[in-house]
Amino acid sequence: MLERYPVLILAGAHDDRRKRSDAPIVAQQFRVAGAQVTYRELDSGHGWEQTGLDRSLSRPWFAERFK
Repeated sequence: MLERYPVLILAGAHDDRRKRSDAPIVAQQFRVAGAQVTYRELDSGHGWEQTGLDRSLSRPWFAERFK
């Protein structure tokens, strides 16, 4: 269904809008559907991570996959 589709999930460990267990479940659902999932849990809440780690992880990820 989603074979070889790249999916990036950056989840905040302290997200007050979601349960901490939600993101790993969603990541697994994408994997079961055949997607190539990159999953990272960051020490942040909901929104942009304060140190810029989310941007430093996502930029090269997108650049590598969407040339």
